[in-house]
Amino acid sequence: MNRDILEARARLLAKCIGDGCVSQKYFGYTNQNQDLIEEFEQDVQTVFGPVHFGKGTTNSKTNFRFVYRRKLVRKLLEFLPSFRSKDVAIPQAILEGTEKERCEFLRALFDDEGSPTLIRHSKTGDLKRKISITSKSRKLIAGVKEVLEELGITTNKILYYVKKGYKTKIYYVDITGGKPWGTNFIRFQRKVGFKSKSKQKRLEKIVSSYKRMFKKG
Repeated sequence: MNRDILEARARLLAKCIGDGCVSQKYFGYTNQNQDLIEEFEQDVQTVFGPVHFGKGTTNSKTNFRFVYRRKLVRKLLEFLPSFRSKDVAIPQAILEGTEKERCEFLRALFDDEGSPTLIRHSKTGDLKRKISITSKSRKLIAGVKEVLEELGITTNKILYYVKKGYKTKIYYVDITGGKPWGTNFIRFQRKVGFKSKSKQKRLEKIVSSYKRMFKKG
């Protein structure tokens, strides 16, 4: 299988795990970001060939695409027996693939479930920088943590929270600056990154904040 197909497959699997869904009859993807919707369509066709997409918009004006073909669903289920949010994990095919495949998988997953944050503490004025990723599956977050650290991007301890009125645990792991200062963010930007332009800009602000700090020093 050629490299383009393998990398498209990595992104497709990540999207199905993230903002996508896989049932017994169809699979689909929902996102407000048109670039990510188009990437989903392109990757599906790169992996499976020409297909017909069902298209629509949710009540919250979020775009969705779906493919109603059981044969293709069965192919996706060969990589993960369940795409339920509590059950998902990084597919073995991705873990055993190339570094580029793992990076493409992470990039697509962080586009859906990750969040780069740069905020200034109201009292001290200190900047707080982090990239977080969340999931109902601890196994998925543990896998993400392991792959990131293989890429030289250190992470914090896996933690969880429970939303008020719910019982389900939401697991998360944070990437913070690392040593020397900002190393983790620079490596993440170079090796993983985001396709979402808004998240790209937030990540660039995080990286640039270190440059400004050094200039002041």
